[in-house]
Amino acid sequence: MRIYGLLGTPLTHSFSPAYFKDKFLKENILADYRLFENSHPNPQLLFQEHPNLAGINVTIPHKSAVIPFLDELDPAAQKIGAVNTIKKMPNGSLKGFNTDAYGFEIAFRKLWQTHQKNALILGNGGAALAVKYVLQTMGIAISTWTRTEIANPPLPLHEFSILIQTTPVGTFPHEQECLPLRFSEIKSGTTVMDLIYNPVETVFLQQCRLRGSNTQNGWSMLVQQAEESWRIWNGI
Repeated sequence: MRIYGLLGTPLTHSFSPAYFKDKFLKENILADYRLFENSHPNPQLLFQEHPNLAGINVTIPHKSAVIPFLDELDPAAQKIGAVNTIKKMPNGSLKGFNTDAYGFEIAFRKLWQTHQKNALILGNGGAALAVKYVLQTMGIAISTWTRTEIANPPLPLHEFSILIQTTPVGTFPHEQECLPLRFSEIKSGTTVMDLIYNPVETVFLQQCRLRGSNTQNGWSMLVQQAEESWRIWNGI
């Protein structure tokens, strides 16, 4: 039986196992999806230990750290500098891909208004790298704020027509947490995405929505990137 899985830590509230197990059941696919919670980013050890492992997803904090352990990178993953999908190739080598970019672009385009050309990315992890790559290809100007800039903003939020929240702040079970932003500065009509999907509406999204923003959580992006991972693993 083919095995797939997720590498990262912590994985307690991961979306992937339930999603793929439901997919396997509905589509009569004989496969299993497992959690590989590991603080070490070397995926080669997993594939050696599990000969039937055909591919894995990669999440926090390993999306960039896995790259030195891979034999090959898809061109987009190389440009982004982060990997969230690894495929075991027919010759046994490991190739890294980034499906976060694919999933984000599909979800974002459904929300985005084409006149909006100035984006603020909150956070600078692996997901932020994928978001930055997509926005750059769309010709959108980008600013990225780390925790330091978020705490001491170099610009008011009304300077941006797009806000993308890529940090884990506000994820269940810490859903009452929120980045210390001046929400009163947000313009009505701002396009806002939070890549968190649990809870359905973070405090961040709620505060933006209450000020007239068009908001969306990370669920649609996750579904799209998961399906793209499946296509990659199976050569579809």
